[in-house]
Amino acid sequence: MHPLHRLLIAAIALLTTFSATQAATLLNVDFDHNTPESITQSGFQTFRNSLSVNYSAPAEVASGSITVTLAAGSGSRLRTGPLTNSGSFTYADLYRDLYVGFQNVSSPDSSRTVLTLSGLNPNTQYFVKLYSFTYDFDSGALYSWYDTTSGTPALLGTTPANRASSPPTSNDEFAVYNSFTTNASGTATFGFTSLNASGVGVGSGALNGLVLYSVPEPHLTTLAATALGFLFYRRRR
Repeated sequence: MHPLHRLLIAAIALLTTFSATQAATLLNVDFDHNTPESITQSGFQTFRNSLSVNYSAPAEVASGSITVTLAAGSGSRLRTGPLTNSGSFTYADLYRDLYVGFQNVSSPDSSRTVLTLSGLNPNTQYFVKLYSFTYDFDSGALYSWYDTTSGTPALLGTTPANRASSPPTSNDEFAVYNSFTTNASGTATFGFTSLNASGVGVGSGALNGLVLYSVPEPHLTTLAATALGFLFYRRRR
């Protein structure tokens, strides 16, 4: 292989790795119950006995803090029995407890704001992962999360409420993951529905955890792609 080709391949690998590391985790939140049995998942911060919690933010967030707010009427719940970590499943403490009470069962509405993230950078894209698992209720329901920041609900993803009352087998089995963009005030809002197979509201909602991510710097990815294109061009000559 030509030395120039080796150099370009090494540069592409370095840039791609560096770009991936820029998709940093900004916030991990475990929605806990206010009892000693409720243990905060390792690596997460607690959301406990409150409807709004302010967290210190890394340098990527100019305001220095991120506030997580749930709709009025929300409250925590603890399952009757603990979950057990097994194999690739290590989030037993995260899935053990949850916040409920933010869906109107009789009239589910995806446009109703049930979760707000504020203090973020204005007009900026982020990624969010939302964990929703009940284990012992809402059997047969499908949980859907929506980005409502623009005023029009945009589906982020859908996950089953549970799996025949058996525990998860992987950490993200009952999570949705997608991107969203904040408004001019650095705020994002999210809606939720819990529906059965007939589209009828079931239960009052479920939120076990939340992870917020930044987006990789686009110019790094572009530079890596340009270098790769140049390498192919040189090989064809």
